[in-house]
Amino acid sequence: MASTEQPPSFQPNFIELSSTENGKIAGVSVYTGRAEITRVFAFTVKTGQNQVTINGLPDVLDQDSLRVEGRGSATIHDVSVSNVPRLSPPTTSSTISSLNSKRERTTKALERCKKSIDSLERYLATMDVKTIDVTQVRQVVKEYEATAEELDNRALDLEAQLLEIEEQLAEERARLGASSPTSTLNKRAVIGVFADVEGEVEIVLIYGKL
Repeated sequence: MASTEQPPSFQPNFIELSSTENGKIAGVSVYTGRAEITRVFAFTVKTGQNQVTINGLPDVLDQDSLRVEGRGSATIHDVSVSNVPRLSPPTTSSTISSLNSKRERTTKALERCKKSIDSLERYLATMDVKTIDVTQVRQVVKEYEATAEELDNRALDLEAQLLEIEEQLAEERARLGASSPTSTLNKRAVIGVFADVEGEVEIVLIYGKL
């Protein structure tokens, strides 16, 4: 009579764990020049092949000292340790893009304002008092001063806006840098676990710190 029991799956069951969230430190031994850490992980495996990835192991982990022990109906094999690629911190954001656009518009507006001031100065310089009625000189000067004052105030306002935009850009870049702290937990262990039956098992990582 043929057996109805399902054979173990050849498709591995992938399990991902975090050393800080899923692991519990069970012991710390201190020797001359080094320390040895014992960390325990409990999780559920499926019948057959399981691939367990443990992220967030310390950079100072001594790979040559790593030992892995299993507790439960499972066999440990194929242990490897690698470095997790570090992600580059972000260099831009929607806020920076918006501020850069605002800075460009404000810079162009300031350039136009300065050109208007130059044009006004040149216009006044070309006036010949000999060809202008004396009664009109006072009005021309009055209009010049009013227009020049308006343009000067506009230029000062735009320059202040540019300074504020630069400060906002510096703050946003600092915020982006602060949101990406340098991690010291960039090692990863990948462990093959073959289970005879589905259930909870424990694996123990014992490693030295450089």
